[in-house]
Amino acid sequence: FAGVRPAQQAAWLQQGAYMAWRDPRVRTMTQYVWRDEPTGPNGAGWQSGLRFADDRPKPALRSFPQPFWVDRTVARRAARLWGQVRPGGSHAVDVQRRTPGSASWTTIRRLRTDGRGVFTLRVAVTRPVDYRFTWREAPGAAARASDPRRVAPARGR
Repeated sequence: FAGVRPAQQAAWLQQGAYMAWRDPRVRTMTQYVWRDEPTGPNGAGWQSGLRFADDRPKPALRSFPQPFWVDRTVARRAARLWGQVRPGGSHAVDVQRRTPGSASWTTIRRLRTDGRGVFTLRVAVTRPVDYRFTWREAPGAAARASDPRRVAPARGR
Protein backbone atom coordinates (compact mmCIF):
# COMPACT_ATOMS: atom_id res chain seq x y z
CA PHE A 1 0.00 0.00 0.00
CA ALA A 2 2.94 2.37 0.47
CA GLY A 3 5.68 0.81 -1.64
CA VAL A 4 6.68 0.82 -5.28
CA ARG A 5 4.93 -0.82 -8.22
CA PRO A 6 6.25 -4.32 -9.04
CA ALA A 7 7.68 -3.16 -12.39
CA GLN A 8 9.51 -0.32 -10.63
CA GLN A 9 10.93 -2.80 -8.10
CA ALA A 10 12.33 -4.89 -10.98
CA ALA A 11 13.99 -1.84 -12.55
CA TRP A 12 15.40 -0.62 -9.24
CA LEU A 13 16.90 -4.01 -8.39
CA GLN A 14 18.66 -4.05 -11.77
CA GLN A 15 19.91 -0.49 -11.31
CA GLY A 16 21.05 -1.37 -7.78
CA ALA A 17 23.05 -4.34 -9.07
CA TYR A 18 24.78 -2.03 -11.55
CA MET A 19 25.50 0.58 -8.87
CA ALA A 20 26.97 -2.10 -6.58
CA TRP A 21 29.21 -3.37 -9.41
CA ARG A 22 30.40 0.17 -10.14
CA ASP A 23 31.34 0.87 -6.50
CA PRO A 24 34.55 -0.98 -5.56
CA ARG A 25 33.63 -0.78 -1.86
CA VAL A 26 30.67 -3.14 -2.34
CA ARG A 27 31.72 -6.76 -1.88
CA THR A 28 28.37 -8.59 -1.74
CA MET A 29 24.65 -8.00 -2.10
CA THR A 30 21.75 -9.75 -0.43
CA GLN A 31 18.14 -9.99 -1.61
CA TYR A 32 15.81 -9.62 1.35
CA VAL A 33 13.32 -11.38 1.22
CA TRP A 34 12.52 -14.10 -1.33
CA ARG A 35 8.75 -14.02 -0.65
CA ASP A 36 6.72 -11.10 0.69
CA GLU A 37 5.43 -11.47 4.22
CA PRO A 38 1.67 -11.61 4.65
CA THR A 39 0.37 -8.18 5.54
CA GLY A 40 -0.99 -7.73 9.03
CA PRO A 41 -4.10 -5.79 10.02
CA ASN A 42 -2.19 -2.51 9.81
CA GLY A 43 -0.59 -3.42 6.46
CA ALA A 44 2.81 -4.12 8.03
CA GLY A 45 5.17 -6.77 6.68
CA TRP A 46 8.20 -6.91 4.40
CA GLN A 47 7.13 -6.52 0.78
CA SER A 48 10.57 -6.54 -0.85
CA GLY A 49 10.38 -10.14 -2.07
CA LEU A 50 10.71 -11.51 -5.58
CA ARG A 51 7.37 -13.29 -5.06
CA PHE A 52 4.10 -12.05 -3.62
CA ALA A 53 2.97 -13.55 -0.29
CA ASP A 54 0.71 -15.98 -2.22
CA ASP A 55 3.82 -17.20 -4.13
CA ARG A 56 2.92 -15.57 -7.47
CA PRO A 57 6.08 -14.29 -9.18
CA LYS A 58 6.77 -10.57 -9.38
CA PRO A 59 8.44 -9.04 -12.47
CA ALA A 60 11.64 -8.80 -10.41
CA LEU A 61 11.86 -12.60 -10.22
CA ARG A 62 12.19 -12.81 -14.01
CA SER A 63 14.96 -10.20 -14.19
CA PHE A 64 16.81 -11.10 -10.99
CA PRO A 65 19.04 -13.83 -12.55
CA GLN A 66 20.15 -11.47 -15.34
CA PRO A 67 20.09 -7.80 -14.38
CA PHE A 68 20.59 -5.38 -17.28
CA TRP A 69 21.09 -1.63 -17.02
CA VAL A 70 21.93 1.28 -19.31
CA ASP A 71 24.12 4.06 -17.91
CA ARG A 72 23.62 7.28 -19.87
CA THR A 73 26.05 9.29 -17.72
CA VAL A 74 29.19 8.09 -19.55
CA ALA A 75 28.95 10.63 -22.43
CA ARG A 76 26.41 12.79 -24.25
CA ARG A 77 26.20 10.56 -27.33
CA ALA A 78 27.09 7.24 -25.73
CA ALA A 79 25.83 4.80 -23.14
CA ARG A 80 27.27 1.89 -21.21
CA LEU A 81 25.28 -1.32 -21.43
CA TRP A 82 25.89 -3.43 -18.32
CA GLY A 83 24.60 -6.92 -17.71
CA GLN A 84 25.17 -9.88 -15.46
CA VAL A 85 24.35 -13.58 -15.71
CA ARG A 86 23.83 -15.15 -12.31
CA PRO A 87 25.38 -17.22 -10.95
CA GLY A 88 28.70 -15.79 -12.07
CA GLY A 89 31.31 -17.42 -14.20
CA SER A 90 32.14 -17.03 -17.85
CA HIS A 91 29.13 -17.02 -20.17
CA ALA A 92 28.73 -16.15 -23.85
CA VAL A 93 26.18 -13.37 -24.30
CA ASP A 94 24.75 -11.83 -27.45
CA VAL A 95 23.96 -8.12 -27.17
CA GLN A 96 21.00 -7.33 -29.39
CA ARG A 97 19.13 -4.24 -30.52
CA ARG A 98 15.93 -3.33 -32.32
CA THR A 99 14.20 -0.21 -33.45
CA PRO A 100 11.25 0.65 -31.17
CA GLY A 101 8.11 -0.90 -32.59
CA SER A 102 9.99 -3.64 -34.45
CA ALA A 103 9.55 -7.27 -33.47
CA SER A 104 12.96 -8.51 -34.65
CA TRP A 105 16.21 -8.31 -32.70
CA THR A 106 19.65 -8.08 -34.34
CA THR A 107 22.81 -9.31 -32.60
CA ILE A 108 25.39 -6.52 -32.60
CA ARG A 109 28.09 -8.17 -30.50
CA ARG A 110 28.96 -11.48 -28.89
CA LEU A 111 30.84 -11.09 -25.61
CA ARG A 112 32.06 -13.24 -22.73
CA THR A 113 31.29 -12.29 -19.18
CA ASP A 114 34.00 -12.00 -16.55
CA GLY A 115 34.28 -14.32 -13.55
CA ARG A 116 31.38 -12.57 -11.83
CA GLY A 117 29.15 -13.04 -14.88
CA VAL A 118 29.40 -9.35 -15.87
CA PHE A 119 29.86 -7.68 -19.25
CA THR A 120 29.88 -4.07 -20.39
CA LEU A 121 29.61 -2.53 -23.83
CA ARG A 122 29.77 1.11 -24.81
CA VAL A 123 27.38 2.07 -27.60
CA ALA A 124 26.79 5.24 -29.59
CA VAL A 125 23.39 6.83 -29.04
CA THR A 126 22.04 8.66 -32.06
CA ARG A 127 18.39 7.56 -32.08
CA PRO A 128 16.03 5.63 -29.80
CA VAL A 129 16.93 1.92 -29.74
CA ASP A 130 15.98 -1.02 -27.54
CA TYR A 131 18.77 -3.28 -26.24
CA ARG A 132 18.78 -6.64 -24.51
CA PHE A 133 21.16 -9.56 -24.11
CA THR A 134 20.66 -13.28 -24.54
CA TRP A 135 22.58 -16.30 -23.23
CA ARG A 136 22.19 -20.04 -22.81
CA GLU A 137 22.38 -21.74 -19.42
CA ALA A 138 23.91 -24.82 -21.05
CA PRO A 139 24.97 -25.79 -24.58
CA GLY A 140 21.90 -26.67 -26.60
CA ALA A 141 19.52 -25.03 -24.10
CA ALA A 142 17.00 -22.46 -25.27
CA ALA A 143 18.31 -18.90 -25.24
CA ARG A 144 17.11 -16.68 -22.39
CA ALA A 145 16.73 -12.94 -22.77
CA SER A 146 17.13 -10.04 -20.35
CA ASP A 147 14.52 -7.35 -19.96
CA PRO A 148 14.86 -4.86 -22.82
CA ARG A 149 16.08 -1.33 -22.12
CA ARG A 150 15.33 1.70 -24.28
CA VAL A 151 18.17 4.10 -25.01
CA ALA A 152 17.46 7.52 -26.48
CA PRO A 153 19.67 10.53 -27.26
CA ALA A 154 20.19 12.88 -24.34
CA ARG A 155 18.33 16.16 -24.45
CA GLY A 156 19.83 19.50 -23.60
CA ARG A 157 23.11 18.36 -22.09
